Amino acid sequence: MAIKTYDAVIIGSGAGGAPIANELVKAGKTVLVLEKGPLFQPQYLSESGVSDFRRDELYATGPEKRITLDVANKGESYYSSHVEPDLNDEPHIYRHGEEGAEIDKATLEGYTAQVVGGGTQLYGAVSLRFSEDDFKLKSYNENRGYNLVGDPNGDVDREVRDWPISYADMEPYYAKAEDKIGINGTHENQSKPFTSGSKYQKPLAPNPISEYAKKGMEAKGMEWYRTPLAVITEDHAPSSRKTGNVKTSYVNRYGDPMGYKSNTWVSLLAPIKDEDNFEIRCNCTVVQLKSRNTKVEEIVYFDESGDVKTVKGKVVVVACSAIESTRLLMLSADMDQSGFGKLVTQNGTNDLLGKYFLTHCFGGAEGIVPGRFDKSISLDSDYASDFAATRDFMKKNGLWAGAAIYNNTSDQALPISLARSHASQDIDTIWKGFDKNWPESNMKPGVGDQMSNWINGNFGNRLSVSFMANQVPLTRIIHTLYI
Repeated sequence: MAIKTYDAVIIGSGAGGAPIANELVKAGKTVLVLEKGPLFQPQYLSESGVSDFRRDELYATGPEKRITLDVANKGESYYSSHVEPDLNDEPHIYRHGEEGAEIDKATLEGYTAQVVGGGTQLYGAVSLRFSEDDFKLKSYNENRGYNLVGDPNGDVDREVRDWPISYADMEPYYAKAEDKIGINGTHENQSKPFTSGSKYQKPLAPNPISEYAKKGMEAKGMEWYRTPLAVITEDHAPSSRKTGNVKTSYVNRYGDPMGYKSNTWVSLLAPIKDEDNFEIRCNCTVVQLKSRNTKVEEIVYFDESGDVKTVKGKVVVVACSAIESTRLLMLSADMDQSGFGKLVTQNGTNDLLGKYFLTHCFGGAEGIVPGRFDKSISLDSDYASDFAATRDFMKKNGLWAGAAIYNNTSDQALPISLARSHASQDIDTIWKGFDKNWPESNMKPGVGDQMSNWINGNFGNRLSVSFMANQVPLTRIIHTLYI
């Protein structure tokens, strides 16, 4: 039986793969998307009228599990949602520490989701543009005229690069994406020019707890704007979605059963799902890329029954997250060292695959504010500022790049996520809470009245502020296969 050939085969249906699929299908190309996870429908697309997503926070994050791998955090508890990989089955291992004394730990970090829509199903939906300087950080730092703080090895001057395109080149595409995907927010007081005009939908009224963040920004002289969020607040013509009561924390960090969060399934793939030149195959795990001469042509995968299948693509797009894309390329090279392996390494002259790993560079702070607020009635963020992205701020603080600041309105908005994520390594991760000593009371959580009293004293009164910044690209920050 002849192997079917498509104009494009796209591996992954998230933020990388779905926009390409949408554009190519509308251009008349035949497109196949291979997705490792299932298709979970929001209720407006479900034949039964009931969403496939689990709505209760207890079930959405699953039962407590224990790490069984032979790593430093073996035995620790973790909680993963029904669309995240199981750490014991598909581990991501984080190695850190001084050379010769490295520590390996299993981690949920990486924002990997195995579901149609990928990580866009689970993220908080904050959707910021890069600044003009973000595209030319090498040029900026060559002419900055001040010393950097905290760069003793000169990593910035050695490693930072300019993009080959500018903000002006990208601006029309930002506007197109914001309109096509469905984003609410305001553009006034953003440091980025909106030369194509604002395509944002009107933001919802902020949660009252965010007033503390707004007043804090104003007290510090920070001009604020409403945080751009990929959640529709008005009817959205490009995806034919209709709005309802969208203001709920179940839109954030959970799959959205209503379809208001603009994940790539509802915004980009569902609108083309019935086109004759489009096909998506779910529950399919790609295991190898095969090349002919200098071009990848064949994709080998396990289908939902576990059978081995092969397809061909005139163009093959690998877009299954930074971590998993690298793993697929490395596995393919290992399985065909004389062919694909040589192409990946350019006959042994290029060892860059897996190096210069970058991810979101986050930081922030959390505090307890007076009163109690219903944070379950909120989206992910209400107010943001580009104050820390200005050249004056960077110079004053000896920084090589700037950052956007925004408040996290919905963090720990639901009681179980509050407890599970307490003392976690990342506020976005349901992780470790029930398994750690709580320093405030030196007790184990989850014990009768102590648990109730702690939640009563902490629920609905926490507010965090985050920054999203640039990360210095370094060759020593790498992906590799963990054997």
